[in-house]
Amino acid sequence: MTLLVTVFVTEGIVMASDSRLSFNQTQLVNNADGTPSKQINNVGIHYSDTSYKTFVTKKGVGISSCGDAAINGSPIAGYIDTFVRENADTSVQDIPQKLLDYFRALNPNLSSEFHVAGYQENEGKLEQKIYRVFTSPHFEPDKRVEIVNTQDSGAMWNGQVDVLSKLINPSYFKRSDVNGNDIYVPNQHYGILWQYFTLQDAIDFAESAIKMTIDCIRFQQRSKNVGGPIDILVIKPDESEWLIQKKLHASG
Repeated sequence: MTLLVTVFVTEGIVMASDSRLSFNQTQLVNNADGTPSKQINNVGIHYSDTSYKTFVTKKGVGISSCGDAAINGSPIAGYIDTFVRENADTSVQDIPQKLLDYFRALNPNLSSEFHVAGYQENEGKLEQKIYRVFTSPHFEPDKRVEIVNTQDSGAMWNGQVDVLSKLINPSYFKRSDVNGNDIYVPNQHYGILWQYFTLQDAIDFAESAIKMTIDCIRFQQRSKNVGGPIDILVIKPDESEWLIQKKLHASG
């Protein structure tokens, strides 16, 4: 799993992702007569904290990926690299459908999600364009590409979202009324004022969201499927830049 966070404000777009790549394995154990005895699910049999999940094209279109981590036994990052090279000059509005077609041709059962973000020229102005792309066959064909409304500042996230969702969304606690029936009373909720975010606020939020998720699952009885370095890409109308990106290096 992964956590992708994309924040969009008036000044630009921030795309952030973690680096953990984890693999699970299912084994069937048979009885002596060859009949199935039980199924063993080995969760997290292999992991790496060096996976790239956010990419940028030559034209400044950002692409982030979560979900299935491999295709045909190989990490998905290599396939995204190939797509980025082959679509270096493709505009942001054409990337989502091409991305969907590319990965569904590789594996029609792939269950991955993508964030696509950038700027598109419209009547002499550069406008923010942000999309979600879902490759899973469980989505209807006309719902596999979702256009995100960027008229107002905001954020979106995909992947291991439960920690972040609990922190940001309204919550309730259960009580009993005088008749002993369960009732749910809302906790005091403090919303996020996305409309006042600066670009630096967007960067801080994206980074904090992933750090909080990593820190929370560290202490919980669950798979540690978000972790490693955080990559942060900033896209402005006239340029894109890596604020933080892990580099290949020798360990010695």
